[in-house]
Amino acid sequence: MSVLRSIATGIGIVGITIIILGLCIGLVRFAICEINSLRPNRKDTESLDCIRDDIGRHLLFGLDFLVATDLIMTVIEPTLQELAILGGLVVIRLTVGYFRYREMPR
Repeated sequence: MSVLRSIATGIGIVGITIIILGLCIGLVRFAICEINSLRPNRKDTESLDCIRDDIGRHLLFGLDFLVATDLIMTVIEPTLQELAILGGLVVIRLTVGYFRYREMPR
């Protein structure tokens, strides 16, 4: 069981890293976009929708890893607390995915 717990912890760390990395990249791209928009003879800057879409993809991908982590932990220790955490993450994942899909340009 400790091997599965270690695997779940590793998967969780990967998911959190993906989310943090995506947010940092999005913040840098946003800052560059804002700096470029202040220049008088600026070229076309990256759209904020593109940046938002990229952050959303990172968030969803990271949440997939966190759902997998909690699924493994629920199998190891099937407590009500683990089930509540898993259910909460699945609801968050589905909500973010739904609204990201609705905002995508057609």
